[in-house]
Formats: sequence, C-alpha cells, structure tokens
Amino acid sequence: MAGFRALHHKEFKNRFVPSLSTMYAWEHFNVRLSYAGGFRAPDLMELYYNNEGMGGGTVNHSNPNLKPEKSNSFTFSTEYFNKYFTISASTFITFIDDIIQRVSVDEQYPHEGDSNHYQYQNLNRARSRGFDLGIQALLISDLSLGINYSYLDARNMNPSKNPDVRDKYLNGSSRHTGSVNMNYAKHWEKYKLNVNFNGHLQSSAFYENMNARAYSLWNIITTHTIKGIKHFTPTLSVGVDNVFNFRDTKPFLMRYATTSPGRSFFASLTLKLNK
Repeated sequence: MAGFRALHHKEFKNRFVPSLSTMYAWEHFNVRLSYAGGFRAPDLMELYYNNEGMGGGTVNHSNPNLKPEKSNSFTFSTEYFNKYFTISASTFITFIDDIIQRVSVDEQYPHEGDSNHYQYQNLNRARSRGFDLGIQALLISDLSLGINYSYLDARNMNPSKNPDVRDKYLNGSSRHTGSVNMNYAKHWEKYKLNVNFNGHLQSSAFYENMNARAYSLWNIITTHTIKGIKHFTPTLSVGVDNVFNFRDTKPFLMRYATTSPGRSFFASLTLKLNK
C-alpha cells in the first residue's frame, strides 16, 4: 500500500509526505514492513514568542530562522495470535533532519545575572531507534491482561552546530516506558460490569538542564450499566486516578516527571435514551 500527504504551509510552501507499507499473513502470523516520511513546521512559539519562566529563572528565546523538521522512518513488525493471546514485536529507526530542540545559549547573555537562557535551534540530524514488545492475553473467562514495553534511543547525531551536545539524548526522551492493562467484563441479564486497572511506567526523561525522575501512575475505573429500564439506560462510572498517590515533590522550577496532584476520585453518570 502506498500513499502520500500533500501539505501547504504559508512560510514553507508545498510539501509532499510519502508512505509505503506491505504485509504478509500466514495462518497465525502477520509480518509488516513500512516506510513513512515526515514533516513538521516550527510553531508560532518556537518562531516568534519569547517568554520568561515563573520566578524569572529561565528565559526562552524564539528563533525566526528555524527550518522545518523532515524525517524518514522505517518499521518492521511481526505478531503471532490465537484465540487466547497475541504476541507482537516491532523495531524501528527514524532519521530526522533539522530537528528542533531547545538548547542552552547562556554564552550569548553573559551579563544577564542568574537566569538560564534557552533558544529553539535546528540540529542538523538526529536519530531515534528502538523496539516495542506487547502481549494481550485472555487469562480466564471475562478477564484479560495486556502488557507493553518500549525501548527508545533518541540522540543528536550531528555536532556541527552544537558540538557540546553530540550524541546526547534528545530533550524529553525516555529510554524505557511500559504499560499494564487488566480488564474484567461481566454481563448479566440486566446489569453489565466492567473493571479496568491500568498503569503507565516511565524511566527518567533527559533534559539538558536536569533530568525528570522516573515514575509510575496507576488508575482504576469501574463502569456499571443497568439495562431493562424502558426509556433510558443509565451508566455509572466510579474510579480513582493515581491510586498509589505518586507526586513529584521537587522544589519549585525543577523539571517535573508529572504534574499529577496525587490521588483523586471521580464519578460520572450517563443516561442513554432508548429508541
């Protein structure tokens, strides 16, 4: 399968972004190979908006000379499936030209006190590569489990403009991420119950001034649907976000892993009109 997207940008004119994919299926196996081009124009903040962080400790400088990012991505994936479980694995590599990153420019402002100065700049080339693993399984009747893991190695690969950051991780990149999703669904004649327990896990994320710490967030939601009422069907959802009350307690102006305020409870009621 082949295709392309046609884009028009006021500053960067017309762009064509191609894609190509193929799949081979055999009994319980699927194998896929794909290529995708990419294009991202700098946004208004990166081009024109200068701003100062809360407390005056950080100054972000725009750059009207930014060029758009262009990328080429290659992915190979395979999966095995049967009636009880699905196992999938994929590997990928992406080359990005003129990637836009926020870099330190303190040397350009030697008389600006204690403020840290940053500017959005184009790095000549960056590369991200990694792999994803996943399994979806039916444990017992009505109970399913999904586990996913991703590894990412995203680095600046060209030192010509920023020799001090060659081969460093790209800002905001985290090498390890994972997710867990357990779901229980049971139907009775006039009542349907769904219980979902899910979690997101992430290793520390790299930033030039300081790393954001590793964290995990876990949530649970229960959904209750009452059937058999003549004119409407009510659905009640009750749950807890951040079950284990994780909070990033770094001092003010630090790089936070998450802005979650901690454990929170929620409930909602939906009424669906019956025809």
